[in-house]
Formats: sequence, C-alpha cells, structure tokens
Amino acid sequence: MIDNSITIFGRMVRNPELRFADNGTATCRFSVAVNKRWKKNEEWFEQTSYFECFAFGELAKNIDGSCIKGTPIIVSGQLQQRLFETPEKKGSVTEIHAHHVGLDLSKRVIPWGQSTSSE
Repeated sequence: MIDNSITIFGRMVRNPELRFADNGTATCRFSVAVNKRWKKNEEWFEQTSYFECFAFGELAKNIDGSCIKGTPIIVSGQLQQRLFETPEKKGSVTEIHAHHVGLDLSKRVIPWGQSTSSE
C-alpha cells in the first residue's frame, strides 16, 4: 500500500477562513509557515516554506474556534494536487487535506479559548 501522509509543524499565517457549502458542510482554509534553520561555517541560515491547508466538518469548525494568526500548530493529513484553469493560465496547486490538527505546546503555553469565531 502506498501512503500519501504528511505532518508539518508551523504557525498559522493568517486567521482561518470558515465557509459552509450549500449542503451545510463546514470547510476551513488556512496557511501554515514552516521555518527551517541551520548553521553552516558559523553562519545561521533560515528558510520558510508555506503550505495551504483545508479541513472539513467538525475539524473545520474546531480550527476556526481554536486558532488565530500566529498559533503554533501541528497538521497531519494527505497531500492533494488540484488542477486549475483561468483565462490567463493553467496550473496546479498542492495542498494539505488535514485529518488532524493540534496545538504545538512544545515551545509555549497557549491560553485555552482563543477564538476568531463570533460564538
């Protein structure tokens, strides 16, 4: 069996965007920045990678109610490639379909109840 799994540790780039489909299913889109630091010959280097992510259902609602820009999170899910076409160009985007999202508590305490929703 071939598995297409990915887990990233990073920070929310912006507040999550919660929307609802016509059938009532919650969808949440969010971006995660992952920093890599290394030292070479006494000089430090840093590289940042950005990942577009999405989640559905209760997970989508929970992300919206628990995370804000800057929140350190762990995202586990599957890579998915989506093709698109506009009048100007054709292309593809690789995104993470999140199955599990959690707060990364390895570096600091995050107050319970952070929320961007209006509940």
